[in-house]
Amino acid sequence: VIPHEFMNAPTSQFMTQQKRLMTRLVSNMLINQTHVESSYLKCLIVLSYHHAYQLKQLGCRLCIFVMPHPSYGLEEDIKTIDKSELFSCDAYESHPRVFFIGWWLRKYDIFIRLMWGDEPLPKKYILTKEIEGSGAMDHTIFEIRKVIGGWKESLRYPVQPPLSQQEKDVLKYRYGTHIQQFVPSLVEYDEILKSSVVFIDVYATSANNVVLECIRFCTPLLACRHPAIIEYLGQEYPF
Repeated sequence: VIPHEFMNAPTSQFMTQQKRLMTRLVSNMLINQTHVESSYLKCLIVLSYHHAYQLKQLGCRLCIFVMPHPSYGLEEDIKTIDKSELFSCDAYESHPRVFFIGWWLRKYDIFIRLMWGDEPLPKKYILTKEIEGSGAMDHTIFEIRKVIGGWKESLRYPVQPPLSQQEKDVLKYRYGTHIQQFVPSLVEYDEILKSSVVFIDVYATSANNVVLECIRFCTPLLACRHPAIIEYLGQEYPF
């Protein structure tokens, strides 16, 4: 279920196609009474109460069950976990980094513009995921261009051209933000979570893998106050 903010926002051609598909899915499969009564789809299982509420608000006629997303390691008692497997303040202070992780329905503008006093926050990284296909990079690059400029011109292409060296330099020197390729090694990825702060801003979400990973590793998370994220982190979470 996609909010009006995202539906009305400029998006890359890939994400514009996704919006059309999602709109048809919701209207035809979940709301159309004739289709619902004649199909084998009898109920929905969603991963947050916020998602269930949105579907009901749209007129979904199906029975909806909410099941919080499971995550590896969360079944362990935090007191029994080896502290070397959790976030370390010492590791962060020795090499302070803030990572923007994930791409689906992500908003990049606040992170790119994030400043510390009069200077850009040191070592800001956008972790890009070429391994997830052209759609992931298409959305990421388009969102970056919405901040640094050039997004209107880029719409002439069916797929976003790669960032030029000049664009990377603007991102790095004006906004203090670096691009880092996603690491396929789980060990390397876990090390990022154990030694860095994570930032997440979204147009929409339900269960979110990055949020679950930060819970698992006790990683400090700078997050927008989205209802589904609050469900998982708790109303009193400090960030």
